[in-house]
Amino acid sequence: MEEINYNDVQVYYTNGKPEQVLKIIINETSERSSEVLKAELENFLATKGAELPVPLRDISYEIQIIKV
Repeated sequence: MEEINYNDVQVYYTNGKPEQVLKIIINETSERSSEVLKAELENFLATKGAELPVPLRDISYEIQIIKV
């Protein structure tokens, strides 16, 4: 399987309540689309969620992908 390079991705998150926001910023020059990146992230969280520490498993979040 080919390793994916995420050097052009920046991640910011809030630690406030009640909403958790995961903001992902990719450069305008990136060949990766925001839709593809969001799908990759959702798939990762769905498949790896059980491996997260117990307090993090039930956190609800909003994913924002921004191309700047």
